[in-house]
Amino acid sequence: MKHTQGKWSVKQTDLKKAVVCGDMTIASNLYDENKNPPIEEIDANAKLISLAPEMLQELKMVALGLEHTDSDWAKERLEYVRETIASAEGE
Repeated sequence: MKHTQGKWSVKQTDLKKAVVCGDMTIASNLYDENKNPPIEEIDANAKLISLAPEMLQELKMVALGLEHTDSDWAKERLEYVRETIASAEGE
C-alpha cells in the first residue's frame, strides 16, 4: 500500500483541524470564518478523510464478496469497485 500505514484520526488544535497518523499530518485546514466553509463542514471533511484507510479495506472485502456472485449487477459493481480501489491506490 502506498498510503500512510496506521490508524488515522482527527486532531483539533486551536483553529486547526488535522487528520494525523501518529506524529504525521495527512491533511489539515485552518478555520477562518471569513474564508473557509462552516466549521461543521470542516469537521465532516476531517472525519471522512480520517476513515479513508478503513473504507478502502472494507471496499476490498466487498470486492472479494462480489467475485463469488453471478448476478449481472454484481459483475457491474465489481468492475467499478476494482477501478475505485485502483484509483485510491494510485494505479
